[in-house]
Amino acid sequence: MASQNDNKLFHQLIQNQRGVKKVNTDVMIFNAKEQAEPEDILEGWKNYFEDLYRSHKTDDDTKYNTERLILATMQNEIIEQIETNRNEEIKQANEEEVTLSIQKLKTGKSPGADGISAEHLKNMPTELLQYIINIISLIFAEKDVYSNVKEGVVTPVLKYVKSGKDKIYPENYRGITVTNYFSTLIESILKDRIKPKHLPQQSKLQRGFTEKSSSLNAAFIVTQSADFYKEILAQLVLLTLDAQKAFDKLDHEIYLQ
Repeated sequence: MASQNDNKLFHQLIQNQRGVKKVNTDVMIFNAKEQAEPEDILEGWKNYFEDLYRSHKTDDDTKYNTERLILATMQNEIIEQIETNRNEEIKQANEEEVTLSIQKLKTGKSPGADGISAEHLKNMPTELLQYIINIISLIFAEKDVYSNVKEGVVTPVLKYVKSGKDKIYPENYRGITVTNYFSTLIESILKDRIKPKHLPQQSKLQRGFTEKSSSLNAAFIVTQSADFYKEILAQLVLLTLDAQKAFDKLDHEIYLQ
């Protein structure tokens, strides 16, 4: 339940979990078949995450209303077409905002798929800065992010170590993805540009993906609401959503409408 903006606590929890020896296992079971060789386990994880990615389109339990899916797909295609026709130019990156984004990078973290870490960018020769600015500006000009920039390294982390989850089954793990640091720079630049326009329109009650907003605030609202409804002897209905169902199983066409 680490707050969204407490990045250090989040990574500390992951580090602590990885450091617990009981989490390690030499055997995994994929599709009811036991695997003990490192190469087979690695292949098993690869297939597991690929199947999980495709599951929102193939699982019988995750079928969505066909009419709604078609409508959502059409809406998204129309929005994309409108934005394409507008052909609004994206302002080119400048030295100040790229330098600021590099300064924001957290050190001591794992490198991305390309092997580049935050330390590489923070300690690079100043001559390289202009090359990075040029690449980002080219991406903005073409409005297309290269596929290798979008790559990430997925690490399976056991859910709730102390809860006794069986570590030999892949469904008891969640995938933690380390993205490419170059993509982090692009996201940081765009976020700083969008934030001043977006925040005033955002609900004051939203906690997720919001800086300086803790889940404790949401917990306080829930507990106070529960106490109030107990006092007036009325029914209170709270709805919760499993994050896995939201991001691993939900059809993204519907999610993005």
